[in-house]
Amino acid sequence: MKRLGNHVLINVIEQDLGEELALECLCFSDMPDEEVMQIYDLAIQKEYGRVVVELAQSDVINRKFKFVSNFFHNNLKLKNIQLLDLPCFKSEYKSFNKVIYDLYYLPVKTTIKRTGRLVEKFGIRALNNLHILSMVVDIQKLDPLMNLDHSKAISKRFMDFKYDREVMFSWLYRYYSVKRIFHILVNDDADRSILVDTTRMYMHYLNECQDILALLPRKPKNIVDIHNVLMRNLPRADRENKCLNQSIWYLNRKKVEDFVIEVPKWVSDLDETSDEMDHCVYMYADFILSGECQILNLWKDGKRQYTIEIIKENFQYKITQFKGKSNCDEMEGLKGKQICDAILKMINDKK
Repeated sequence: MKRLGNHVLINVIEQDLGEELALECLCFSDMPDEEVMQIYDLAIQKEYGRVVVELAQSDVINRKFKFVSNFFHNNLKLKNIQLLDLPCFKSEYKSFNKVIYDLYYLPVKTTIKRTGRLVEKFGIRALNNLHILSMVVDIQKLDPLMNLDHSKAISKRFMDFKYDREVMFSWLYRYYSVKRIFHILVNDDADRSILVDTTRMYMHYLNECQDILALLPRKPKNIVDIHNVLMRNLPRADRENKCLNQSIWYLNRKKVEDFVIEVPKWVSDLDETSDEMDHCVYMYADFILSGECQILNLWKDGKRQYTIEIIKENFQYKITQFKGKSNCDEMEGLKGKQICDAILKMINDKK
């Protein structure tokens, strides 16, 4: 029952149903650490100050802020919760100097002092932003980083991509200023599939062409802007119309729910799908040919409606993308899950 109560509390805060109701649902004594941190994060975003103060009594939150204990408790008393974002980096049992050392590797006293002043002004959000920016820019060049408006937060989910081989951001630093990169990341809400596609298109273009700078937007608002420009303008290199030899060919023309499955057979089928669906599946030919993934389309009313990517991981098949026209995500709900489960069952029953 307590776990159900935690989910109710998360929904109350996410839907912004009021702090009074959130306080009534709050009981963190036996709450898993991950849920305490999730609820704390949500309460900061929604500016539920009393919920933040209550959660700040928990051991897990206190451990996270131990490296700035005085700063944390002073701002709690003053109700300056906007300065107390949950750290997105490992901070337990570390001092402030050790956190700074982890960030800059070889910081000098001036660096520590300047970063400290930045934290006093913008709070932990500034440190989070610096940690994420260190994945992209030269963190040793301090001045551009100090002059950014760190009252705006880069989504912490970017930290999840730090060791993700399919998502790469560092190339942005070749073409954009630190200020523009910060603007791109602050305004970005693309899902992982868009980030993967953007990385793949960039690498494909490097392999095929020379002047990518001529194609990149001068002032993109976010990753999606870059993705869309590359998708529209990236020329398709002349390539042999090879047979894709997909092992899921047996699914071709089978029905799932109220759709008919199409398994692309030729490279040209991917080009045709991209043109009709306004997405970049044509880029996936090499990945299909090498066995890294497989692609199918869902037809309805005589038109392609969705494209699905399937990969094999640890001897199990899973669906990693389910995209409509222009990468629409409308099938990520219950209906989409039912279709995905049905397709995976067809594949597993065939094994």
